[in-house]
Amino acid sequence: LLLYTLLYITPTLSSHPLEGRYHDPTQPECGRTILNKRGHLSVTGSDVGAGSACNWVDDKRWGPVSAHMVSDTEIRVQYSDISDKQDATGEYNSQSRSITWSDGSVWYKLPFTGKYMIKDRDDNCAITINFETETSAKIFGDSPVGDMQRCRGIGDAHWGPLDGATSGNTIIVDFSPKGGPNSLTGTYDHDSNVIRWDDGSVWNKMR
Repeated sequence: LLLYTLLYITPTLSSHPLEGRYHDPTQPECGRTILNKRGHLSVTGSDVGAGSACNWVDDKRWGPVSAHMVSDTEIRVQYSDISDKQDATGEYNSQSRSITWSDGSVWYKLPFTGKYMIKDRDDNCAITINFETETSAKIFGDSPVGDMQRCRGIGDAHWGPLDGATSGNTIIVDFSPKGGPNSLTGTYDHDSNVIRWDDGSVWNKMR
């Protein structure tokens, strides 16, 4: 952010490349999550309920649905275990961080599980996100100590947590404990692999 202390948000360790939260453009406000528990994959999500979009209140939640890898990049989800919906297979593309499903739909892995650097800043301080639930995150951070101009990874100042919430390809963070706004929205740009914040700052995706 422009004037705020640079964030370092501790990531959740992931033991599977497909594990994480996804954005489905056909239902952009509805969550999609692939979980990995001791090597067993499952999928959870929600569909539109009474309204015209998911609102986290009356959504139609589903899952967990069992899933398994057919190959290194192909996943099969056993929807028939919980509904009359047909099973689906999807091909994961590590470059675009997306899954293309057998019905032609595409899920894009949300940025909020990776590492970033703030554009046009050369202080070597990284940014990451740790989810508590499908829609809530706790945000922690590091900043340079004293007269230091760069984060060194050792001996940096630690702070947090801050509260964050996600919906679709947006994240809202309360930066007020650090002297910033209490509700700042960031939107993920899939084409550029960046998060664009409403204050004009940009976080570049590193991995």
